[in-house]
Amino acid sequence: MALDNRAYWLWLQQGLGAGSRKLQPFLKRFGSPRLCFEAGIEAWRQWEKFSQKELERLVFYTPSYGDALLRYAQALDETVLTPEQWGYPRPLRYLADPPCALYVKGKLPFFEGRPWIAIVGSRDASEEECQAAHRFAVELSKAGAVIVSGGALGIDGAAHRGALDAEGETVCVLGCGLSYPYLSAQLPLREEIAMRGALLTEYPPDTPPLPLHFPVRNRLISGLCDGVIVMSAGEKSGSLVTARLAVKQGRTVMVGVSEKESLSPGCEKLLANGVPVVSSAEEVLSFLGNRILEVQGAKPETEETQSFSVLETYVASPEREEQKVVWKTLEPEEKKPLEGISEDGEILLRKINGGGIRQASDLARELSIPVARVLAAATELELLGYIRSYSGGRYGPAGSRR
Repeated sequence: MALDNRAYWLWLQQGLGAGSRKLQPFLKRFGSPRLCFEAGIEAWRQWEKFSQKELERLVFYTPSYGDALLRYAQALDETVLTPEQWGYPRPLRYLADPPCALYVKGKLPFFEGRPWIAIVGSRDASEEECQAAHRFAVELSKAGAVIVSGGALGIDGAAHRGALDAEGETVCVLGCGLSYPYLSAQLPLREEIAMRGALLTEYPPDTPPLPLHFPVRNRLISGLCDGVIVMSAGEKSGSLVTARLAVKQGRTVMVGVSEKESLSPGCEKLLANGVPVVSSAEEVLSFLGNRILEVQGAKPETEETQSFSVLETYVASPEREEQKVVWKTLEPEEKKPLEGISEDGEILLRKINGGGIRQASDLARELSIPVARVLAAATELELLGYIRSYSGGRYGPAGSRR
């Protein structure tokens, strides 16, 4: 019986290690994860990119081991997302060090047209700083944002709690396995997050929270988001690591303040480097502006990845076979008058008929119009039978009029 393809991705993740920058070059060299495995150790040696330790891990952790991990995660009610699946976060595909697999408990919110904002800070933040983080999360959630943080005490917990109090959605990114009893005091909060959002990690179940995991984890917190708000930070802290990663990834970094508090040393350092101060959700969204569409449109992180985005070739969906169809536009004599269609509708129809199934955010960016206008025009065209809608805010030609 053939292995689930995810088993090969899990083999890659165990062999290369979380956060490896060798994933995309490896796939570019050999092809799919399955072909990477089948190439064998001699081909890996000849490539001369791997250390001896990496070669040993690639041999030790087989796809069968990946299959066992997959089955174990499923038994724990954890979903395993790999780049070939619909639902794997698109912005992560364009990182220089994308995850081979994500373990998820709960349900990841949709990205389309919504700001994703990380709120990070110290575990031992002051009461005023935690209150400010909670207020930001409440205001941003009410504005439709998804709040992302790391599930720790202090600022992280206040941010998640603010999103939940506002009946919004929040994502907690952990540096350990989802079933590991990390910070037992936060367990009730994490359980609530799993019901109203998602817990996320790239570490297998039962993996302990080792210190080296957290900088690797932090790139996912910033990578998922359009912007990062730092509420408090020591001079050498994980929050500053997240801020640096966010800048490298092309995300917007902000320092969040309330009127009553003085800034922490780390935040003072960010200000000295030109990071803007924000005191309200309105200011946050103003600073983000069009960056939301740029990030959700998956802009490559570095020049190294601009020449190729290997993971994008693995995008799949329930309509994958339909995406292979060469869509044909109606010939002039076959076209019917577009009576009652708005100007936006006509523009969108021409764009959709020029390709296959497309993301609403991609269409908005290419047409230089807000996502809301794309969705309104798409609804109009779908009702008239000119296009079809698919899960996840995607649209494609109807093929022929109904």
